[in-house]
Amino acid sequence: MEAKIGFMVKWPERENIFKIIPPVFKEKFPRLTSIVDCFEIFIDAPKTLLARTQCYSSYKKHTTVKICISCDPLGHINFLSRAWGGRVSDVHLVRKCGFMSPKYHMPDNQILADRGFTLKEDFATACSAHLIIPAFTKGKRQLSAKEVEESRKILSVRIHIERVIGQLKKKGTPYFRVHFRFGV
Repeated sequence: MEAKIGFMVKWPERENIFKIIPPVFKEKFPRLTSIVDCFEIFIDAPKTLLARTQCYSSYKKHTTVKICISCDPLGHINFLSRAWGGRVSDVHLVRKCGFMSPKYHMPDNQILADRGFTLKEDFATACSAHLIIPAFTKGKRQLSAKEVEESRKILSVRIHIERVIGQLKKKGTPYFRVHFRFGV
């Protein structure tokens, strides 16, 4: 994958990172450096039982590989992990792929993620960055008006990573079929 799309992956220079934030994002998240998510790509079932169990995604009900991806506010891919078996959780993948590193994040940087990324303390400890996720109703009957408004604000910006993933899958489909045919 690195050989085919590695040219698209570049972390911006630290001094330029906040210059590229569009004004619409800057008012919502002034220290936003990246939007992170994980996505899965379908693969043929590997021949070995161990590889097959590592690649089977109970969420997708198919054998897949999972990749952690991040983009900047302009939609440029700035981080792409190696492929992991589809069975791995998003949280485990982000912890182990090297994304939570001071190499990428400065203190007080803001990173947007989905609800499932329950890694606020991990990011704070590893690189003093702020992971921002939408509120969820776990343990509550419903969200407060403030939580709903904050979640909408986050989701209006986080949609960009979904668009990047969609474009990557759309343009990369023949590549993914050929190179991931035999599994991980």
